[in-house]
Amino acid sequence: RSSNASFTVRVTDSTSASSTRTFTITVAQGLAISGTLTPGSVGSSYAQSLGASGGSPPYTWSLLTGAMPAGLTLAGTGSITGTPSTTGSFNLLVQVTDSTFTSVAQNVTLFIAPKLTITSAALLPPCKNGASYSQYLTATGGNTPLTWSLTSGALPAGTNLSSAGLISGTPATMATSTFVAQVSDSASATASQTFTLACNVVQVSLSAGAFDFRATVSVTAPSPQSVIIATSDGSATAWSAQAITNGGGNWLSVWPASGSTPGTISVSVNVSGLAAGSYQGTVTITTPQAAPVTQTIAVTLEIS
Repeated sequence: RSSNASFTVRVTDSTSASSTRTFTITVAQGLAISGTLTPGSVGSSYAQSLGASGGSPPYTWSLLTGAMPAGLTLAGTGSITGTPSTTGSFNLLVQVTDSTFTSVAQNVTLFIAPKLTITSAALLPPCKNGASYSQYLTATGGNTPLTWSLTSGALPAGTNLSSAGLISGTPATMATSTFVAQVSDSASATASQTFTLACNVVQVSLSAGAFDFRATVSVTAPSPQSVIIATSDGSATAWSAQAITNGGGNWLSVWPASGSTPGTISVSVNVSGLAAGSYQGTVTITTPQAAPVTQTIAVTLEIS
């Protein structure tokens, strides 16, 4: 830091007249660059200022060698701001100059991590009421350590989310829970995702995953095909079915359009008025009280 030195000077002339005055000299601390740069991550806003001490403020900063990460700029005030778009370790030679034009330079390193991204599937492995459950949420990128938190919604009763991303406990419910989890890195970058966790929710299976119909122009339509819908435990759950054709048209139909498991859905095609060619469609089956809630069956109609 600065220090002051005071002294008094007396001047006397040939007639012995004299005068005195006290002077103070301020000695400033030597100009120096201090501190290190915190890391950043791709896609997350970055703002930090270079530090200096001593000399005579104000300070002016400049970059002598090296290149800032894409998306970041160094201002004359020493502020580094922006949103980086490139990952890597960047070696920079920065210089600070004070008001007396004294300058010092120093090498600093700025690390930019890959974008912080949640990698866990949105639909988590199911849990069972009264049975121990353990499942980690996962993420890549960012700057470790990573910290997890629950930002909205709720986990199944009896479970909790740790800061390490572990969902654990003994569920005390038979329901589907939807919640939003957020992961934060050491440089305050964040990523969020909505998750679904079902406890003792019935699983629905279909006996077919695709239908292939073949017909000839102006000939009677091919026979209907069917799919059986059932639950994993044999229980009854409501379902609905819908036929959708790519590009429009009413050549695809289902019957019945709704029901309860176990059940059979008949899928039919009507070739009347259709030219030769390939037609695509889907049958969508929805089970609001079971999982998965929506399933689709691809349908192809070839007319020669």
